[in-house]
Amino acid sequence: MAGRSRLRAALTAAVLVGGGYVWGHFAVADGLFPQPQLRALKQALTGTAPPPFPPAYHTRVAMFAAAGQPAVPVDIVFIGDSITAAVEWQEAFPDQRVLNRAIPFDTIGGIRARMDSIVATRARSAVIMAGVNDVLRGHDPGTVLADYLAVIDALRAAGMMVRVQTILPCSASWPGCARLLPVIEALNRDLLALDRPGVTVIDAASALRDGRELRAAYSYDGLHLSAAGVTAWQSLLLPRLASQPSRPPRPSSRTAPIPAA
Repeated sequence: MAGRSRLRAALTAAVLVGGGYVWGHFAVADGLFPQPQLRALKQALTGTAPPPFPPAYHTRVAMFAAAGQPAVPVDIVFIGDSITAAVEWQEAFPDQRVLNRAIPFDTIGGIRARMDSIVATRARSAVIMAGVNDVLRGHDPGTVLADYLAVIDALRAAGMMVRVQTILPCSASWPGCARLLPVIEALNRDLLALDRPGVTVIDAASALRDGRELRAAYSYDGLHLSAAGVTAWQSLLLPRLASQPSRPPRPSSRTAPIPAA
């Protein structure tokens, strides 16, 4: 009897350990664990905010603010986070004057807060891709969309043509990608539905994905673009930006950028 009890206890322990391992694997790999909800609960109970931007982020913000208005006319200003910041856009468009105002770690709310330095470029066209860091931080999708619309309105009020790109998806090699994809897809549906004068939506996500996920060859970590990914992205944008239209008239309903929240 004692032997059977020990055997039963050993089998029970093995089942519990094995089940815990399997659950842990899928919770991490497929995003089954409710991390956004727990993060929001922790913030509500402790009064803590999402992780702050690193010092390097604030350094870039200050640099762009100090740059002021360029001495020569600017054709295109690129806006976004580390995905956009990593690309040498001037080399991709040698016949045009290009500025890159993307900053790693940025969110659409962060971009909204630094609109003055972006508007100061007086570019003819603004190309923006942002939002994935908002998703990673668990920001409310409604707030993300509202910030996006405020950024677009500020750019249009400055007389810029606006090219909005859909948010690139992640792939399975990025932890918790399965949890992030539905949020990214929902935000992209909202962006694709935009219908505003002077605003064009470029569906970069559809061009660079395989199924629902970012094409594996286009990323080195499941989120950021590899050299092949950058090449594919530039090939998508080149024909759309190679010929810049004349500067559109400013919207009559707004005369100044929307202040940051």
